[in-house]
Amino acid sequence: MGKAMKGIQKTYEVYVGHAGSNAGLMDVNASTDSFNAPRIRTLAQESRTLLEEATEYAPEDQKNIILSLVQVTIFLEDLARVRETVLDAEDEFRYAVERLYAESTTRARYTVPKIKEYHTEARSLYRPLKREIDAEAVAVFEPVGTVYDEKIDQIRDELQALGDFRSGVKSAANAIERFQDGVPEFYDRNYEKALSPLNSAEFRFGSARVDFSNVDESTGMQEKADEVAEVMTALEGGAAGLHRAAEVKVDDDPQPEFFEAKRQAESAVKSNDIASDMRTASQIIF
Repeated sequence: MGKAMKGIQKTYEVYVGHAGSNAGLMDVNASTDSFNAPRIRTLAQESRTLLEEATEYAPEDQKNIILSLVQVTIFLEDLARVRETVLDAEDEFRYAVERLYAESTTRARYTVPKIKEYHTEARSLYRPLKREIDAEAVAVFEPVGTVYDEKIDQIRDELQALGDFRSGVKSAANAIERFQDGVPEFYDRNYEKALSPLNSAEFRFGSARVDFSNVDESTGMQEKADEVAEVMTALEGGAAGLHRAAEVKVDDDPQPEFFEAKRQAESAVKSNDIASDMRTASQIIF
C-alpha cells in the first residue's frame, strides 16, 4: 500500500513536472513544453497493479480506499492519454497557421483531417473521464481531488478549441484563395470580376475570426488562437474595403467613396504586422 502511494505521487509529479516549479494539475495544458505520457502510463499501471494485489489482503474497511486509489491511477493515466493527443493536435494547428501565413492553403488543409483524428481520439478518452471516474473517489488523493471538476472543464474547453481550429483552418484557407482571386482583379481594374471573390473572402475571413476567438485561457492555446484571430480581422477588413471600393466603381458612385474604401482596406491590413507581410495582402499597402 505504501509503495503504491509513492507510485501515485511519482505519477502525479511526472504529470506536472514540465509545467514549472510548484505546478499543479491545472497548469498542464497545451502551453506545456514537454510531456512524458509513456512514463506516466507506466507508473500509473505499476501503482494500480500494487493496489490490486493489496486488495487481496486488506481488511474490509480499507478496501474502499484502495479502490478509490485505483481510480486515481486510472484518472492520471487517461489524463496523460488525453494530454498527449491534444498536444499532437495543437502541433498540427500551429503548422496549419504557418502554412496559412505563407498562403500555402493546400498544405494547411492537409492538417484538417489530422486535427479531426486527434480530436475524435481525445473525445473518446474524455468520455470515461467524465462518466466513469467518481469525483468522491479521486478526492482521496488531494492534488487530484481538489481540482477534479476544473480539470474536466479544462479538457472540455480544449476539445471545443480543437473543433473550432478545424473549422477555422478550413474557412481561412478558403478565404485566402478567394482573396488571391479578388485582389489581382481589383488592381487590374476588373472591378466587376473582383466583387464576388472579395465578398466571399470577407465572409470567410469573418467566419475564421469567430472560430479562433472562442478559445478559453485555461487551454494554453488562447494566445496563438488570438494571434490568428487578429490576422483574420485585418484580412477581413482588407477584403471588405476593396469590395466596397469595387462596388463604387461598378455602381458608378462618387469617386471620393472609392478612395475612402481603399484607405479603409489599407488601414485594416496595416493594423497587423503578420497580415501586412502576407503576399496577397501586401499588394493592398504598396
